[in-house]
Amino acid sequence: MIRLPLQRACTFVLILVGASCHTALTYLPAVVANDNTLPAGTLHADTLTLSLVTRRARWSPEADSGPSVEVVAFAEAGEAPRIPAPLIRVKEGTVIDITIANTGSDSTLNIVGLTTRPDQAHDTLRIPAGDTRHLRFPAGAPGTYLYWAVMGKHVPDVDAERETLAGAFIVDPRAGSPPDRVL
Repeated sequence: MIRLPLQRACTFVLILVGASCHTALTYLPAVVANDNTLPAGTLHADTLTLSLVTRRARWSPEADSGPSVEVVAFAEAGEAPRIPAPLIRVKEGTVIDITIANTGSDSTLNIVGLTTRPDQAHDTLRIPAGDTRHLRFPAGAPGTYLYWAVMGKHVPDVDAERETLAGAFIVDPRAGSPPDRVL
């Protein structure tokens, strides 16, 4: 048995058989590891404007040169997809104006946590494949929160693992926050 790296194996098969070898992962954008040091969006006066999209991407969780898997991840429009999802960090009193496009899947995107915080109801925003939704809401009370989503017909919960997208949503007090790190 001859063992070749995937790219060489594909070339070998192409020459030998004349068939096409599709290495889909090679053509997907790479997921960027989000260190949560820079908040997403643009702040103007008291309003954060943010545009998120879902994107199919190649994620190498161990190392850039390691094995990869195809995932759906959040990205700011025009930016690389990120895991965890882009950090939403604002001061208390900020209005969040967000557009979300479900471009990365042929399934419905079910999102929880993009609402005035705290939110006890866990309302779910559903965005069918190919659609875009716009939300505008006050950030709410200071605290460390989470927004997350899953693809498909079921309602997301905190135990969902398959194709889950999640990011931090931090509301700082008006007076500011001591230095910290979001992990």
